Amino acid sequence: MFARISQAAQAKTEALCQNKLILAQYFAEKILSGLTAYIAQIKAGSNLMMQLPEDYFTAQS
Repeated sequence: MFARISQAAQAKTEALCQNKLILAQYFAEKILSGLTAYIAQIKAGSNLMMQLPEDYFTAQS
């Protein structure tokens, strides 16, 4: 779907369409490229963090 939108925008010369293409390219290169790392972090779970006592999070220093 996004490929079709991109193709349609490339055919237009309006500044808005060109800006959308730049933003889409940024998203693909910067955000989506880190998706694999985010997925790995989620799959790793929270076991280490959950080993800390509740006081650790609520204690004021």
